[in-house]
Amino acid sequence: MKIAFVVTAQTHEGPLKVVKTLIEGLVMQNHSCTLLYLENREELDLPCDKQKISYRQLIDLSEYDIVHSHGLKPDFFVWLHMMRKSHHSPKTVFISTYHSFIFEDFRWKYGRVVGWMLSRVFLRLTAKHDKIVVLSDAACDYYSRWVSRDKLVRCYHGLPPASCADSGSPSGADDVTIGMCCPLERIKGVDIMLAAMEYLPSCYQLLVVGDGSQRKALQRRCTPGKRVTFVGDVIDTQKYYAQMGIYVMASYSEGFCLSLLEAALAGRNIVCSDIPGMREKFTDEEVTFFEAGNPQDLARAIQEAHRTPKGDCARQKALLFSAERMCLRHEVIYREALEAKQGC
Repeated sequence: MKIAFVVTAQTHEGPLKVVKTLIEGLVMQNHSCTLLYLENREELDLPCDKQKISYRQLIDLSEYDIVHSHGLKPDFFVWLHMMRKSHHSPKTVFISTYHSFIFEDFRWKYGRVVGWMLSRVFLRLTAKHDKIVVLSDAACDYYSRWVSRDKLVRCYHGLPPASCADSGSPSGADDVTIGMCCPLERIKGVDIMLAAMEYLPSCYQLLVVGDGSQRKALQRRCTPGKRVTFVGDVIDTQKYYAQMGIYVMASYSEGFCLSLLEAALAGRNIVCSDIPGMREKFTDEEVTFFEAGNPQDLARAIQEAHRTPKGDCARQKALLFSAERMCLRHEVIYREALEAKQGC
């Protein structure tokens, strides 16, 4: 198959990690892949052709069997292409991946009113896509209110096991390092983790990896270097997972959460918001859940995770979310969609 992935930019962030893993796996299966990107940011090392595109640019996507877009801007680019009838092939399959629960995601980013309007626009842009990939059965149920069940297909994300190998136990028996690795945005709940620090003994330290619009506001809430350390945005997070005794995912909403999967692959003890989709992937025997948005319950869960380590169980479960399974599942989705369209 000839496959084009349409993305906003080449970055080391979550959705692009998925695209990079997909391209590497699909190329190994002798598929031809091309990355079409809208903005210049970073430069990823990928085993495929890459092309800078723009909304005004007329690109004939009919040369591809599959066009797979990831995100609002890429979906808008594909929508513009579909509006140009002379450049629309009836045999090309158009697929989009919904990486989050969009109404919750946009509400946290843009506010209730603007977020609702942009969510409706997002759904409208993908109305003519042939398939929509979602990341959990919970997301299938969620989106079935606006998208036909026939279009929705579930595929869990996956990572190569070597991407974050088991790093053993962090050194130092007295202090416990809690880690977070995420964009510093309101939906990620870093403020809840900072509030939870007030309920934890002084032996607990917090390491926050990532950057975002809320970084300055979050730093103002604590004394830098005193129990809380912000390290900023990093490309290689492996060494930071090795320092963490407990990894916390405090998000109010998540599509999948690759950083949690990375931490689990590194054998960390996981504390996780009890939100839709997460109990579908992990159980109480593998991670410690807490009530999302509740700092006291988060502090309770962190102490419980420290007393009853579950890192080995979390790692065994994380190994099931492999890059190989994700790529094979996408191959099936692509082939079935292509066969259905060619049979019309």
